[in-house]
Parts: sequence; C-alpha cells; structure tokens
Amino acid sequence: MNILEGKNAVVFGASGSIGAAVAKEFAAEGARVFLAGRTKASLEVVAKQIKAVGGKAQATVVDALDDNGVNRYLDDVAKQAGKIDVLVDLTGPLATFRRKKQRSEPLFSHFQL
Repeated sequence: MNILEGKNAVVFGASGSIGAAVAKEFAAEGARVFLAGRTKASLEVVAKQIKAVGGKAQATVVDALDDNGVNRYLDDVAKQAGKIDVLVDLTGPLATFRRKKQRSEPLFSHFQL
C-alpha cells in the first residue's frame, strides 16, 4: 500500500518545477492531488502527466496572494473531497511575506484542516 493512499493533497505552486515534482510524488504515493497555481497551461500539463500514469489530479488557477480566493478554493476542495489531509505551499518566500504584510485576518481563519 502506498503511504498516501486515500489521502487528499493540495499543492499551491504546482505549476512550478518543485511544486509539480511534489504533486507527482504525492500522486505516485496514492494521493488525490489538487493542483493550484497561477498558470493554467502549466497546471494542466502536470495534471495530464499525473493522470497518464493512473493518478488522480485536478488543476485550478488560484492566486495565492488573494486570501479570500485561497479560502474559497480550500472550502471547495474540502466540500468536494470530504477533507484535506496534506497542504503544501510552494509559492515562495516572497509570496508568503507579501501575503503576511497585506493580511488583516489570519489565513485559513474559518477553515478547519
């Protein structure tokens, strides 16, 4: 049995090389992977590669700097999948810094993981 069998994983930054590699490895270990990033074409390529080897992936364009958009996306994933087991943010330190500086409320304030 694969270590992530039956788990749901969200990967922010999945359109980049590191995010794509993480998403592919999670899928290879049995996770259903929800790919989030800014570049639709790149996300779709990663999803197609995961599906081509029998994995489960769904790609969605999400701006990681938009707290409300991130929370809506995570709520949608949780409703669709039932739960989120793994969440990885690979949007980079600059995005994290900018997000902290602009945020008035804590990220994921109403979301229970």
